[in-house]
Amino acid sequence: MKSRFAVEQVVENSRIAGIINFDYSIFLLCAGLLAATGLVENSSIILVASMLVSPLMGPILAGTFGLSIRDSRLYKLGFKNEIISLLSCLGIGFFYGLIYSNIYSWHNGVFITEEMKSRGQLRSLGIGLLVAIPSGVGVALSVLGNNVGSLVGVAISAALLPPVVNAVRINLVKTITGDLDLPASYEPLYSSSLNVEAAFLGSLSMSLTLLNIFCIIVMGLLVLKLERIQV
Repeated sequence: MKSRFAVEQVVENSRIAGIINFDYSIFLLCAGLLAATGLVENSSIILVASMLVSPLMGPILAGTFGLSIRDSRLYKLGFKNEIISLLSCLGIGFFYGLIYSNIYSWHNGVFITEEMKSRGQLRSLGIGLLVAIPSGVGVALSVLGNNVGSLVGVAISAALLPPVVNAVRINLVKTITGDLDLPASYEPLYSSSLNVEAAFLGSLSMSLTLLNIFCIIVMGLLVLKLERIQV
């Protein structure tokens, strides 16, 4: 193979990256809390910090490389743990939202922020596609070359975690406030009904993460095939 690492070593590194252990769980919890805080505080700096801490790329690496070498144990491990991680992020966003909304009223300035809104636009899906395609290439090359620095850069560019947390955060607005009209200061993207607006924003935000993951896997497999990775 053309890779700088032996297949066995890459397999082991991918397996370790895809395992959910204590460290992984703590990183995921911290990243989820940072993302939720960045969304409600409308802070891009905090959101970037959450992407740096996020371990979501690990299971994707395991799943992608497992598919490439037809290792069913490896890709099942990666994709199973990725699903568990995404559901955990949804749970973190949900409970954070419940606690936060009981401290600050949604009607006193805490509403759908620009950071929350931007991840629910149709345009974000197109931008996400353009980002995810080169990110998938970066993921494959990073794991083959054991280039941690590049992998961190890919994790930031792909931004998988904030949209997941955002999906449930926005729908909590709908759940807590009920079917209300949006305030005059807010410019709706889809509807003047809060229920409809929140449903669209939340659904598209979740779709953004799923689209990114799909594109990263597809492009990663393509690059690994070009590298002629085989057992």
